[in-house]
Amino acid sequence: MEQRNNENLEARWKIACGTESEKTDGVDPARFHIMLVIKKGRLLQLFVDGCRGHPSAQLVIEQDAVPRINYIFLGADRSCSKFLDGEIAEFLAYSSALASRQIDGVGKYLNRKFGLPWAWVSPKGPSILEGWLATHPLVGRATGLSSDQTQVSSALSGPISVAVLRVSRQRLEQEMRQLVTGLSSPDLFMHSLQSLASAALDQRQKLLILANAPFDALFAYLESADLVIRADALRVIGNLCVGNAGAQREVVERDGLFIFLQCCEPTWKVQLMALHAEKLERLAQVRAQHAALQEELSGQDARQITKAFQLRLQLGKVEDALSAAQKEAEAIRERIEKGADERNSVGLQRESVKAIAALCDQNEEYQMEFMNLQGVSVLSRVLETPSMPLKAAICKAVGALVSSHKVAVSLIENGLVNDIMLLMLLDDPPLQCEAASVILRVVQHPDLRAGIVNMDSIRAMLLSESEDNHVACTRIVCILALHDAQMRNSVARTDGVIEALSTLAQSGNQQLKRNSVSALAYLALDEIASEKMWTSNFIEVIVLLLGDDDSEVVTHTIMALVNGCRNKQAVSKVFSLNLLQRLCEVGYKREICLQHLICGAFYNFASGNGTHTALLESNALRYAVRMLTEGTLHARFIAAGFLRKLAKSPENSERVLAAKTLGALVKMASNSRILLAVPNSMGISTHGKSLYLHWQAGRCIAALVKSPRNHMAILKEGGIISLIQLCQSGVQKLCREGACALAYMAHVRCEDELLLTMAEGGAVAALTGLTRSSDEETATEAEVALSSLLNFDSTWAND
Repeated sequence: MEQRNNENLEARWKIACGTESEKTDGVDPARFHIMLVIKKGRLLQLFVDGCRGHPSAQLVIEQDAVPRINYIFLGADRSCSKFLDGEIAEFLAYSSALASRQIDGVGKYLNRKFGLPWAWVSPKGPSILEGWLATHPLVGRATGLSSDQTQVSSALSGPISVAVLRVSRQRLEQEMRQLVTGLSSPDLFMHSLQSLASAALDQRQKLLILANAPFDALFAYLESADLVIRADALRVIGNLCVGNAGAQREVVERDGLFIFLQCCEPTWKVQLMALHAEKLERLAQVRAQHAALQEELSGQDARQITKAFQLRLQLGKVEDALSAAQKEAEAIRERIEKGADERNSVGLQRESVKAIAALCDQNEEYQMEFMNLQGVSVLSRVLETPSMPLKAAICKAVGALVSSHKVAVSLIENGLVNDIMLLMLLDDPPLQCEAASVILRVVQHPDLRAGIVNMDSIRAMLLSESEDNHVACTRIVCILALHDAQMRNSVARTDGVIEALSTLAQSGNQQLKRNSVSALAYLALDEIASEKMWTSNFIEVIVLLLGDDDSEVVTHTIMALVNGCRNKQAVSKVFSLNLLQRLCEVGYKREICLQHLICGAFYNFASGNGTHTALLESNALRYAVRMLTEGTLHARFIAAGFLRKLAKSPENSERVLAAKTLGALVKMASNSRILLAVPNSMGISTHGKSLYLHWQAGRCIAALVKSPRNHMAILKEGGIISLIQLCQSGVQKLCREGACALAYMAHVRCEDELLLTMAEGGAVAALTGLTRSSDEETATEAEVALSSLLNFDSTWAND
């Protein structure tokens, strides 16, 4: 290991775990070193170049930190704010403790490989590990690291390589059996509890532990007067229950839920106060006895030497008892003042709540059992604790419970969910994140969303500095905006939320970016939200996001544009930034699933006033024409609708026809078998409705009829048949459009070929039927068209 740029830096190596840390001194950082880290139970040791078996630094890990050790930082402090400015050549991690001779073998291997000093207690006999290392390449991936027994050796000078020695199943079974057996030993049970808690986090080791039936001993420790022992036992039980139905069933059959709830109750102070009162009462009794003896001794006749001697002996014993009683009462008073029992009680409560969460997660039967035991009231009382870690544990338990709709309703009625919602306002990012995860689960129930979401809490989390809070909160907003128009409006009316989402959409955290853009895409359906988005810098954000490598981000970015571009200000910004060209480029290069969204954006742009000229002059027209033949079915449908909107005026209809659209439209109109589900503005299909592609094409052809110059082209391409099909559709609006188009063509251009084509295509029968339509405009236009046909050839009237 070498540290460069050492000028003005303190020469040291440092180890840290939880809130504890230790550092070395007198180490030369200008040269390479072999670093060895060993963890045994709660003892963490650092050896530099072997140190002849004596640690250069060591520390005792906090009790609460032991089960949370699940990763190792090498070359960084625990906050990742300071880093090693040097080189790491090799990193070796082992999933079980190595013997002293094995450690020496690894050190000698690194000594030979890199020429580094190594001094260790010489092992007796040959090193098996040394021979193994000589014949096996040290390249692999560290897996299955145990948080209780982990050893690391490293030397620095090139690329990182990792070697993992897997523990055989037979040896692992033996170790787990020994740990479970150790629960019955007065000398080993504490070590066994701590080791089992760590081992139970690994699925393979958990199964081996359960095979040795540990619950008799574990439940016996739940009756201990020592709160630390009870907490350790609860930690083991909770870890065994995570994701294991057999362990959960065993615990419930032993009334585990009832016991866990009892352990949750914050009774430590009541018990200590009662014990203190008992000791004070005993002290008062001894003092009274002492006073009585003194009085009796002072009145004793001096000549009765024997009696006086006996009284003095009794007085001495009472004085000893008085001193002991005073010390006992003082010790309990100090325990109350120092709060050591409170801390132990909080640890017990936290492990109890975690065990409840592990037991009830995704299991409605155990959730209802929890409700029957009045567990909600217990958690409400525990939530009043000032301990933030305990509050976070309660959030995890409630998050496991609210997966059940019935339980979620009960927790809302009890006020517990509202109390957790208020925790999102506290300046404690981990707690805020846990509270947000509860709300995230609650809003999965559609009928519960409106009553529990506190917009002030949402805003507070979005404006906080915690990235985890942002991820959880943006997910909540996304769910609310996706399913509920009322919630979209509530979010939109909350100051700062839209602006915060726009900022977070540019985050380097990909999940956060996805959540933020998705939320904005659905919020854009609300007018207030859309107004806020376009008055901020969101259009510039869209330009950046369209170039993102993540398809989900690009998709929701276009959705935000589609849903929000009904806003006039948005449309003007789109044209000013030449965003049409950018959308076309994305449509050509990216996934075909984006085609209908891009066409939808163009369609919405065409809905505004004064946009048609710009659209006709842009690449949007060419893109839409290309989609008529190459796009997905939904893209073709929307592209035809976009062209129909562009062809509102005779001049524009000529420009649309000049873009070579007619052939593709006639081909689409000739196929009446294509039936599509209706996608709504959020891309979700609406059951029970259908889109007929040939009718949409026919409507676009009808729009092209507005210019007489287009009539002969429509006739030659076969577009007349498409107009007749509209008249035969049975849909009032389509019939009206078809009749109007035929009437206009027959009236303006009374040419034999045109009228003959109409008659041969079945126009007479179709128009005759429409003359009886309840829609006055449709009937009138049908009569006009029919009149032109009959004037040309009255014999068609007989048809």
